[in-house]
Amino acid sequence: MSQPPQRRIATDTFEDEHMSTEGEVLLRDKLASRTMAAVLGIPALLLPFLAVYTFIASGGVWAAMAGSLIASVVLALTALTMTVVRTVVTSREVMVRLGLWGPRVAIEDVVSVRAIKYPVVKYGGWGLKRGIDGSWAYTMLGGTDRVVEMVYRDGAKERKVVFSAERPEAVAAAILKAKGAAGVRISVDDEAELEAMAEEEILAEEEQLRA
Repeated sequence: MSQPPQRRIATDTFEDEHMSTEGEVLLRDKLASRTMAAVLGIPALLLPFLAVYTFIASGGVWAAMAGSLIASVVLALTALTMTVVRTVVTSREVMVRLGLWGPRVAIEDVVSVRAIKYPVVKYGGWGLKRGIDGSWAYTMLGGTDRVVEMVYRDGAKERKVVFSAERPEAVAAAILKAKGAAGVRISVDDEAELEAMAEEEILAEEEQLRA
């Protein structure tokens, strides 16, 4: 009996260039926010017109339009890099990237992981944020309101991060699988329980296809 074709876990150019990982890939997750892209991208497109208007209104003073042009470039770069959260879970590590920022944690250093509702008040919004308890958030406006919360060891200290994911329960399950934490239940509320079970079944199916 012939074996079913193996399904390749797809990457993109950014991951290929900036998210090289060690170990067998168990899961890749990518959450892109059109809302964040619009919030940042639309002003980036409008600012050049403001720059031209400022230049004309000032009688041809180049310095008058410089600020608007610089702001436009900054917003455009931010829209390109800060509107996607990528996560790669392998048998050896977890890597999270919001743009070029995010943790890279060895699986052996992960203390706990769970899927939770994002405490937006605690972090004061979305994006790259620092909580009042010293933890970091890498989150997207416009995606799911659930995030992955991960506690890990960094030398003698424990640190905590929360990050957005398209499938937060599946990401948490993959990290637990990598740790060999069989039978450890993910902390999710009743509303997300069935979704979490379905995601775990998908992971099991992908593993069988790769075998």
